[in-house]
Amino acid sequence: LNGTIRRGKEEELAWEERLKPLGNEIVAVYDAAGNHPFVNMIVSTIPEKAYVRGVWTEDTLRERFEKVSSVCKKVAAIDECGGTLYKYFISYLQSVFISLRSYDVKNLNDQVDVESMDNFEILANASYWMDRGDFEAAVRYMNQLQGEARKVAGDWLKEAKLLLETRQAAFALTAFASASGLGTVF
Repeated sequence: LNGTIRRGKEEELAWEERLKPLGNEIVAVYDAAGNHPFVNMIVSTIPEKAYVRGVWTEDTLRERFEKVSSVCKKVAAIDECGGTLYKYFISYLQSVFISLRSYDVKNLNDQVDVESMDNFEILANASYWMDRGDFEAAVRYMNQLQGEARKVAGDWLKEAKLLLETRQAAFALTAFASASGLGTVF
């Protein structure tokens, strides 16, 4: 299950064909557990979409992040109500000039006031953490986007959250299997 979540289908395929449903792997874990209540509870938390359709791998979502964040920067100045063609043009122009500005990237231990951050700063932080391999921190920042940038990032966020939920369940199952194995040794 962990391997499928990490690698998906390993061949180079079209986007839609990269997904591998996790149903067979989840059923195998369930059968191996012998109706254990902890395993049943964890398996029940795995979203149905992961069973049927599968999840995107972290690498695929990282690849897609570059495109999504690029579009988000271009519409970052547009609020929830949308905007006119003029507002979109100004937002695009602002994104060009803002890209030259550097932002104070927040450390994971820092207290972050997201109310004082604009979409450009949020995107800068998300990109920083994505570049450093911290997928979860990048998702946390992307989740704070507002307005049109939030709409653009919406599908990516749904897929990233689906991956994180499924991966967390798989890690819990792996930890349980390791603890059960150690319990039989001692």
